[in-house]
Amino acid sequence: MDLQKIDIFIPYSNVEGWFSLRNVPNVNADGGIPGLNCGFNTEAPDRETESNRGQLFNELGLDGERVAFVRQVHGSTVLEVSGGGRFGEADAMVTETIGLTLAIQVADCAAVLLADPESDVIGAVHAGWRGALDGVLPNTVQKMMRLASARPDRMIAYISPSICQKHFEVGEEVASRFPEPYVDRERFSKPHVDLKGYLHRQLINEGIPENQVEVAPDCTMENEELYYSYRRDGKKAGRMLSLIRLN
Repeated sequence: MDLQKIDIFIPYSNVEGWFSLRNVPNVNADGGIPGLNCGFNTEAPDRETESNRGQLFNELGLDGERVAFVRQVHGSTVLEVSGGGRFGEADAMVTETIGLTLAIQVADCAAVLLADPESDVIGAVHAGWRGALDGVLPNTVQKMMRLASARPDRMIAYISPSICQKHFEVGEEVASRFPEPYVDRERFSKPHVDLKGYLHRQLINEGIPENQVEVAPDCTMENEELYYSYRRDGKKAGRMLSLIRLN
């Protein structure tokens, strides 16, 4: 099984993070979505995605009963969780529960993983353009500070592979809501938004040092071998998982 280890977390023994890839050899004849599709909201049968998630958790040594998910709705709500399972509508989670894994599913949006290893608190964020503009990322940083006296200057952050500016064409009604430095109106016939750049700036504005933020350079839409992409594949897109565990 091919997994992308999130290197930024390796120096900290109490935090681990992963980002799953599409290119895992398995056969999904029923759903027609090849690879390790781990999403709850795809056209693949539930038994198929449940099997894929189980395969992934076994490979990583994770207890599937201690993995937390939320029903992602492109909003800005952050939930504090203390156990595994599927929770209600939200787009971010935080926890200080040892041994608990937070899971975010994506297929063009960014997954942002956060940790203050000294305060033993972690966060996981689903950040599409709607959630980004509504402040889901700053909300999560602030929730971690309130929950466990986390400090931004000690936090580390990872922004996952997601759609890049070259392929993120939007209408003016969306482009006008982003600060101009993150909108390209010159190279394309329609505006293109730099979502990862905007999320990176939000983290810096919250006080996280730039050298403690890792931004994955890959574009999900460009690399069909490694990543699912909703914009490229539509309803036939699977979902990757971004995971973070507090040990």
